[in-house]
Amino acid sequence: MYQGTRLAAAEAITSGITFVHDWCHNIRSPTYADKDLQALRESGLRARFSYGAAQAMPNNQRIAIADLEQLKRIGGTIPMTA
Repeated sequence: MYQGTRLAAAEAITSGITFVHDWCHNIRSPTYADKDLQALRESGLRARFSYGAAQAMPNNQRIAIADLEQLKRIGGTIPMTA
């Protein structure tokens, strides 16, 4: 997650893009999301982050809200923009 997000951020910056919406799908654990957020923070881009369900997740299975709460507790956040 980290390396892919860093590469995408570098492409955006090179293209003159200063704001991105990262719909991070296929999150398998809070660690995946935290690494994605870390890469966004380090890039300096303004960003909005969306936490998406894992691929092949059954339609009747919900995203683990506890994982989102854990991510918030460990500081996996970036400043939100309007």
